[in-house]
Amino acid sequence: MRNWISLVALLLFGALSSPPQTAAGRYVYVVTCGARVDKLDTIAERKSRSFDLAKSEGNERLIPVVQGALDGCLTYQAIYDANASSFYTIAPVQAEPKADGTKDYRILEFSIPALRLVKSFSAGSNQDNPPHLVFTAAAREPRAIPAAEWSPRTDLDLSEYAPDHTKSPNQILETSGAAALLRMFTANPQQLAFAVANRQTKALIRLREVPSTVAPDVHLAPGGNYVLIEETTPEGEKAAKTGKLALFDAATGKAVEALSNPVVKRQYYLAITPDGKAIYHSGEDYSFIGLSKTFAVMRVIRPAAPASDPGVFFADR
Repeated sequence: MRNWISLVALLLFGALSSPPQTAAGRYVYVVTCGARVDKLDTIAERKSRSFDLAKSEGNERLIPVVQGALDGCLTYQAIYDANASSFYTIAPVQAEPKADGTKDYRILEFSIPALRLVKSFSAGSNQDNPPHLVFTAAAREPRAIPAAEWSPRTDLDLSEYAPDHTKSPNQILETSGAAALLRMFTANPQQLAFAVANRQTKALIRLREVPSTVAPDVHLAPGGNYVLIEETTPEGEKAAKTGKLALFDAATGKAVEALSNPVVKRQYYLAITPDGKAIYHSGEDYSFIGLSKTFAVMRVIRPAAPASDPGVFFADR
């Protein structure tokens, strides 16, 4: 009896003292135009913390407090550096334009997970528009490119890609790693077609039997191995989401999973997490939908996304 009690006590102690469950890229940081950062726990499926970068102590002079969206936003400019456990963004120095209509900008570095200011440095003075932030792991230092000099690639030369080697017109919707999600233009402008191009192997896989949708509702998963499509009613610009989702394998072009959730109809798509969940949101409310797959811890870039869309990055803490 004494041995049994001891065994139960040992098991209970082990359960209580065991470390919390972890996963690569477990936490999602959501950066808004209002300088709010929400930290989401993808395992607990909830928002764990919320930060106001504009009002936190010591940051008032670095991020102006404005009514509505902050000029330059902060969103697509939110870039995470896992090696330094920091994220970088660009913010204007002034809340309002100067007499000549221009503004000065700063690159800001904040620590993860505390989101304390690490350093700030100039991103350019007397700018007509917010500069673009770029960061490469090799350079280990962010830099700002003036808006007039920033010209991201909008399509691919598909004559280099197998199996067709045809210079088909296309538009890059999203990229992640070597993968690029493309909208393929056809003779019928009402017919939407999509493909995933691997920029390393030069392979092009077209998605087959795609449900009725619109281009902004087609999403590349981190790493580029899957594509999530939100079904809409076939009504063109007035199309409404039906609540149905289809997950496609980018290696075969075939659908591998079908889901339905009312959240999809009433909230906006935000991101797909490395541990296999689609996140939807409405303001500060977040919902999680399991996709029965796991994905890489990689950034997804959407060149054509509105600047007001929240920025997202994944971190381990």
